[in-house]
Amino acid sequence: MNAEANTAPSQPTNASRATQSALIRTGLMSIWIVFLVLRVGLRHGNHLSPIYLWLLVFPAALLLLLVLGSRSASRWTLGNVQRIQISSPEFEQKMRNRYSAEISQLSSLGFDCAFFFGESFSLFRLFLIFPAMVTFSMLRRGVAMTIYQGTRLLNGNPVLVSRDKRAFAHPNGLGLSFHTSFRDGSLLVSKNYGEGDSSSASQVTIKRYNGASIGECWAQHQRSISLLESDANPVDRQSTFDAYCDDIRKEEKL
Repeated sequence: MNAEANTAPSQPTNASRATQSALIRTGLMSIWIVFLVLRVGLRHGNHLSPIYLWLLVFPAALLLLLVLGSRSASRWTLGNVQRIQISSPEFEQKMRNRYSAEISQLSSLGFDCAFFFGESFSLFRLFLIFPAMVTFSMLRRGVAMTIYQGTRLLNGNPVLVSRDKRAFAHPNGLGLSFHTSFRDGSLLVSKNYGEGDSSSASQVTIKRYNGASIGECWAQHQRSISLLESDANPVDRQSTFDAYCDDIRKEEKL
């Protein structure tokens, strides 16, 4: 399964505007740092010493990391991303250990582990600086990773489903997200990380509760479900791997 290309909505969302604003702020700060380094460096001679040249790397890296923080940019740099339902007992245990606290909290809220979801990309992409930085960022966040099929790097997370089949829960290196699909094809996503709510003409709505606990985020997600659900448009209670992949593809198109 290949990751589909992201499709930007015709109108900018709150999330995209927030990202653009952050990019502008970081870009201006990077330019200011470059100016100061050049000014100080040239004061000490006609040519910049190696130490000043190295200092110029930091503002560029700062801007680069912000750009790569977006899901679309990450997927563009990683190339062909394959989605996989993981069935390795050893790797599954590694993911259970990594997300034991999240799994325990979700279990107390009425969730059960449904399957283990993985995304893989070619190891050869690590020779490029952008994929290498994305991978390093994932490792810093403690994302469970392993070698897959000898030539691909696989990162994985558990996916849980509520016992009434009304929502998926997906803990990851950034936080946790809940996904609920409705009969008309619309999708509700709630996250306890990131900033700026967003929605699209394709009926995908993302609510962000930055810094909220898992319980608080779930309570907000349930409230949103009650506002969106109706007799004519009930929750689509599918809990399979394919149904979850469909939700991810819808979210990526936002």
